[in-house]
Amino acid sequence: MHGNDVVLFCSLLLLFCCEMVSGKEGVVFLAQGRIQGTLQLSENKEEFYAYYGIPYAQPPVKKLRFKDPIKHPGWEEGLRMGKTRPPACPQWDKEDVIGDENCLYLNVFTSRLRPAQLRPDDPLLPVMVYIHGGGFFRGGMNIYGPEKLMDDQKVVVFIQYRLGALGFLSTEDETFPGNYGMMDIIMALKWVQENIVKFGGDKDRVTVFGNSAGGSAVSMLITSPLAKGLFSAAIVQSGSALCDWTIEENPSKFATSMAEALDCPHENRTAMFECIRKKRVKDIVEQQTRIQKKYFLSVMKPVIDKDWRSNPFLPAHPREMYERNQIHPVPLIAGVTTDEGLGPLQWFLIRQHTLLRNGSRFDHDYMPKMIKDMVDDRYDARTLWDVSKSIYFRDVSFDQEEEIIPPLVELIGDAMFHYCVDELLRLHSSKVPGKTYAYVFGIRNYATYDDPMNNELKEIASRTSLFNRAVKHADELPYLFTMNSSSTVIPLSSKADFSMAKLWSNFAIYGEPTPDSSSKTKIAHWPPYSQKKQIFYHLQQVFSIFPSGFRHRELATWRHLLSEAEEAAEEIRLAELNKDPFQPYRAVMWAMIAAAGFLMLVVLVLAGILVGTGKKQSESIKPL
Repeated sequence: MHGNDVVLFCSLLLLFCCEMVSGKEGVVFLAQGRIQGTLQLSENKEEFYAYYGIPYAQPPVKKLRFKDPIKHPGWEEGLRMGKTRPPACPQWDKEDVIGDENCLYLNVFTSRLRPAQLRPDDPLLPVMVYIHGGGFFRGGMNIYGPEKLMDDQKVVVFIQYRLGALGFLSTEDETFPGNYGMMDIIMALKWVQENIVKFGGDKDRVTVFGNSAGGSAVSMLITSPLAKGLFSAAIVQSGSALCDWTIEENPSKFATSMAEALDCPHENRTAMFECIRKKRVKDIVEQQTRIQKKYFLSVMKPVIDKDWRSNPFLPAHPREMYERNQIHPVPLIAGVTTDEGLGPLQWFLIRQHTLLRNGSRFDHDYMPKMIKDMVDDRYDARTLWDVSKSIYFRDVSFDQEEEIIPPLVELIGDAMFHYCVDELLRLHSSKVPGKTYAYVFGIRNYATYDDPMNNELKEIASRTSLFNRAVKHADELPYLFTMNSSSTVIPLSSKADFSMAKLWSNFAIYGEPTPDSSSKTKIAHWPPYSQKKQIFYHLQQVFSIFPSGFRHRELATWRHLLSEAEEAAEEIRLAELNKDPFQPYRAVMWAMIAAAGFLMLVVLVLAGILVGTGKKQSESIKPL
């Protein structure tokens, strides 16, 4: 063997050995550099590799604060150890600010055990990208573990994005354009498109999914031109771009409040920007939290930015984008839990302990304010509350806490989640027929659950059984993820536990949650949703369906109430323009008369239905 042959042989041998070592150690070669993962086990003991803390954008600090993200150039340390979970983005946590501005990372989990040895003819795996919730002001990816989703061959990605003022502060102009957090999500999805093949993932089969604000973010991606080609399917859990709490209509108001709280000028936008940009992150989050506590919901959130961005994230309201047919027509799963309203109510009760202790204040002060925060400014909150009382709170004494809570949970659930998710399903199914799926999650998810919020509300929780039996907002998450929290969690049903993750995985793999029998799945069939057949798949101990929608009568009534409240608000606006001091009262009076007439009609119709159906009531839910 000649000298050159020996060198060539040794080089090939070294390359082969390096590939073997890379495969065994889980080393992936990215354009940014090399990263090493850790071998872990799924729920059913299947092996997968985990890569924590991969930066997808430069740290948004100093001159990059309040700016769109910039692609991360890579690392110089050679081999990056992807074993450490990165910090969450800055947020308030009980008594202090936690997190770090250097937070634009993602975690990748892959079933491909030899990512460094991928060949062009190897089949690529479907990808699932999870966007966490938290009202756009809290949360992070590290509280979720992927083990339940890794039993099937796939790649799962968790991402983080900027929160609160640092992610969404907007003056409705180029100074503070807002939507930095949403631009982070776009950047993360672009990273997936460019790099996921290195982990064995298929960039053309990317399913984005999220809960609460994360679900609303997913829904907004469907209507954002910037997300074109970045995903192929979507799952929206307990959120929607059509929810009134998702998009801020008056962001300048809160930007001015932030400037004043931070002792910054607000009349000169340039001076305001320079002042806030130089403030400590701790001060920004603390002042944001003080402002936030005055409201029922988040005030720093996405905005429609078409008037001040040349390439806007939201060129119009998502509802208008659907009406224009300017959406990404991807397959969609969307749904809610049965008692969504309890979660937000718990948070509000923790902040307002006296909410239910004074019936008069509850009626005249708290509820109009709460409704004003929950719904769009185009509705008159006082009218909406006055009419809602006759529907949700009939024969309820406002001096009895135990009587107030069940109808209040229904009202909050319908106003914040049920109605807007139902609207999303109606609109999307009209544009993407046969590929839209609806669900209701109805499994009380813990046999024993040390609920932190119930612990802070021990007195009222002990007197109200709903606190301990309701399926509230986000209760489905332990059936999809290993929750890294201090709570004691014991799932009630391993069958249901397995099935929900399986349904989501099926959707990512096959494009539908219950593919035909050739896929060897044994889960009850989930029919698609349509405007004619508003079928909701009921995720409970024994899977069943709601054949005619979920809370369809209540949501039809809520739809009418919103219409009346919108008319009243318009009358009040016109009266203010005309300076007629009595017109607002006349507007409210006529709105209440119209609503009372509608309510009487609903009662008569329901009475007729009850008489006509008799024993057939039990068929409203059909087991599969």
